Amino acid sequence: MTKWCVTSNYKFCMGHKVETAAQPRIFGLDVMRAAAIVLVVFWHSYDAITYLAPGFVMPFFLDGVDLFFVLSGYLIGGILLKVLAKTEVPIRQRLIKFWRRRFFRTLPNYYLFLLVNIAIVWLGLGKGLLNHNVTAYFALLHNLWKPFSLFYWESWSLVTEVWFYLLFPLGLIGCLSLLGWTIRKSFVVTSIVFILVPTSLRILASPAIDSMQEMVVGVREVAMMRIDSVVFGVLAVLLATYYPQRWKSFRWPLLVLGMAGTCVVASFYGEAHLVYSTTWYYSLSALSMACLLPLMSAWTREPRWGRVITWLSHISYALFLVHLPVRYVLERWYDPFTPLAGWLQLIGYWLVCTGLAWLVYRYYELPLMNLRERKTAKA
Repeated sequence: MTKWCVTSNYKFCMGHKVETAAQPRIFGLDVMRAAAIVLVVFWHSYDAITYLAPGFVMPFFLDGVDLFFVLSGYLIGGILLKVLAKTEVPIRQRLIKFWRRRFFRTLPNYYLFLLVNIAIVWLGLGKGLLNHNVTAYFALLHNLWKPFSLFYWESWSLVTEVWFYLLFPLGLIGCLSLLGWTIRKSFVVTSIVFILVPTSLRILASPAIDSMQEMVVGVREVAMMRIDSVVFGVLAVLLATYYPQRWKSFRWPLLVLGMAGTCVVASFYGEAHLVYSTTWYYSLSALSMACLLPLMSAWTREPRWGRVITWLSHISYALFLVHLPVRYVLERWYDPFTPLAGWLQLIGYWLVCTGLAWLVYRYYELPLMNLRERKTAKA
């Protein structure tokens, strides 16, 4: 039976670890994570789908990466709230432990697939360019403040996440230590700054954008112009923590508003509304998706039919990094000589991606996370 709960204490209502009894997973967040990865893989297969089914047209663009960003902000914001509340531990020690855990979670997969993508380009199995600028990828600087894309195109979102992990806590510590503000005020002010700066950068960049392709490369995939999408998730967890009753009371109206808002906001995204697509779309999209969190974060227990969703949520990070390299390698043999053959090959591609993602998760990602738990427990 599905269980719904909202508690006033965030740490008892939110789980983040993958397989620990102490912090159980929240099924509603797994639904959001699974939906995000399905959207990402769907859009990267959209050309093949429309080729095989010419009458099929998606009415608007639902961005799975935005959903990942909002969910990440919600989870990491909650972790930071707990980190800053442990005043008995020196702040430097708390921050180092936070960064160690975050980077231990994100960077091993990032670097594994950086090497995979380098190998694919070097062997001529996929498109891309290798030169001395590849070093920027190792420092996660290649799309920090300007367009720069040689290969490993999906990595832009990971750069955005990692720099959020680094910069946002520094902003909080500045408010807490230098200005002496409360945790709540520090979170609010830092969040506002981290929303206003990327939004302003997009507005300043918009006059020079002449096409959607320029917008994608020059705005959408530049980390400093997108970090605000993560921060809307942080604002959501602040509301959940400091206003738990309102968070609970409005969860159903906000769900309806979030679903409708996400669709309406996305329906204006495109070449016909280029200035909007460059500037306000990202803010409104993240805000709408954040409205889904009050209800989804309260859906704690996995229903009987939910195992596939939970499993997909588990492998979502690996699948995000697996599916494009697999496409680069396999698409040279893709030959839809009949519609049936095309569909079978496309389904086979999806199955290969999920199978490889599970292997990466089971034998690489999960052991590293377990190692992280052992190492940080001793710290």
